Amino acid sequence: MRLTHVITALHTGGAERMLAHLSHAWAGQHTLHVVYLKPIDTLAGAFHPSTELCPIGLSGGSLGRLRGLYINTGAQSIHTHLVHADFLGLMAARGLGVPIFSTAHNAHFRTGGADAAFQLGYRALYSLLAPATEVVAISETVARHAQQAWGVQAGRLHTLLNPLHRPLPVLSQLQARAQLGISADAQVFTFIGRLEPQKGISYLLQALEILQKQGNEPYVYIVGQGSLSDQLRQQAAALGLADTGKLVFTGLTDAPGLYMAAADALVLPSLFEGLGNVLAEAFSVGIPVIASDIEGPAEIVKQGRTGLLVPPANPVALANAMRTLLHDPELTKTMGQQALAKAAQWPSIKMYADSLTTLYEQAQAKK
Repeated sequence: MRLTHVITALHTGGAERMLAHLSHAWAGQHTLHVVYLKPIDTLAGAFHPSTELCPIGLSGGSLGRLRGLYINTGAQSIHTHLVHADFLGLMAARGLGVPIFSTAHNAHFRTGGADAAFQLGYRALYSLLAPATEVVAISETVARHAQQAWGVQAGRLHTLLNPLHRPLPVLSQLQARAQLGISADAQVFTFIGRLEPQKGISYLLQALEILQKQGNEPYVYIVGQGSLSDQLRQQAAALGLADTGKLVFTGLTDAPGLYMAAADALVLPSLFEGLGNVLAEAFSVGIPVIASDIEGPAEIVKQGRTGLLVPPANPVALANAMRTLLHDPELTKTMGQQALAKAAQWPSIKMYADSLTTLYEQAQAKK
């Protein structure tokens, strides 16, 4: 089958990484074109070599170029991801007579006061502009929201948890800490993700300042890059966090598993998340998580069992949760064991790829 997936950019977020993993699962089975709009190709090297990567730019002529690409490549199924790609990709596919899909990665957009426009836009897209679109929700929470807020009928709504890919390298905690040059009994937290407003990293830095004033100075690795990279480093310096040498901004890395394995817990202080793939990845290495009590994380994190949930944008609550784990290693260990058991039940890349293939085939059979 000739598949075309459209995404806003090849950044390092969960949607982009999921698509890269799919390219390997589908190699030799489908012909895959991945179209991206913004000139960000950080993750390009993660795709299978057989994948045709197609940058088309984001400009006044993008709609025509994208529609032409659909036609010229003989796309048999079209699938879009993230806001820009959803609107442009679905509008370009109108009238082509091929099945079209859109993955709903988020239910909200809580930065910059844009959520109201986000909700109205998606309701118009799925109900009026592209009403034949089959919507793939990455969590039950997103699926309910798609029905209730965006008017997506149950018959064209599918819930598929994003698949679990354990981050490499696979190391024990002792091995990881030895590679990082820190002691075996160090206290370590890790954040992994894009350094963007959505992820709430500023609140993590404020929580670290609170902990530092209370005499707690764990190692904290902030893994990733983004538009806030410089701003967050400046904030850390202003808060006096850079002086200890225990707060490390790693930038992009090919070895996120190193920092995951070294940690006692993962911290994800996001303002909105449809799911939070990195939480499942943390479960897979047997560590608990501290996450914002919002739609996606609240669905998969069991409070006090696989992690701790705290109100978003609340550095005091975040500091309290981190301090709880710092002073209760037995709780941390127990939650890590339960997290590992949860990960064992998670769908694999192959399971996810097969589920999507089934949806594509069923949609084609209806045409």
